[in-house]
Amino acid sequence: MDKRFLIIMVVVAGLLATGLILQDSSKKKDSPLNLFDKINTTPTPAVGMKAEFITPSKVPSPIPTKPLEASPSAMETLEGGLMIGEIKEGIGKIVKTGDTVQVNYTGALEDGTKFDSSYDKGQPLVTQIGAGMVIKGWDIGVVGMKEGGIRRLVIPSELGYGAAGAGNGAIPPNATLIFDIEVLKIK
Repeated sequence: MDKRFLIIMVVVAGLLATGLILQDSSKKKDSPLNLFDKINTTPTPAVGMKAEFITPSKVPSPIPTKPLEASPSAMETLEGGLMIGEIKEGIGKIVKTGDTVQVNYTGALEDGTKFDSSYDKGQPLVTQIGAGMVIKGWDIGVVGMKEGGIRRLVIPSELGYGAAGAGNGAIPPNATLIFDIEVLKIK
């Protein structure tokens, strides 16, 4: 009798286990194991929308698509015709000649064509200001910025790359350059 009882219990347990496994999933309670069954993994197209992948050239940057459109009162002219304008006033330390700074920047031509950006590279630039490691317009125009600040520099060619241009033609000879520079850290 004990063997028969044991066999019946094993069969019943097997049937119960099979029934639980094979039961309709719509009758199951929400548990961590079956929550993923409710997620629709089939993409549903949006009506009237068109998919578009964002490429680095389409990533928004601080540089406008047109030349700088600030009133003369918003810009200050420094030595050599360099123009500076505060986009965002920083609240940290002030950059002095000789300081090493960590900055993000975007550079464009007067027509808005972007030629360089630390944002696109995914890494800020670290450079010493006033040591000739960057163009003269930067050495002059970054001085006085505060940590956390963003400044626009409009750099005449004499304080940029001059008649030589740069970047294998990306910056033509005698080009005026527009930079938006964000000071992240002063060392």
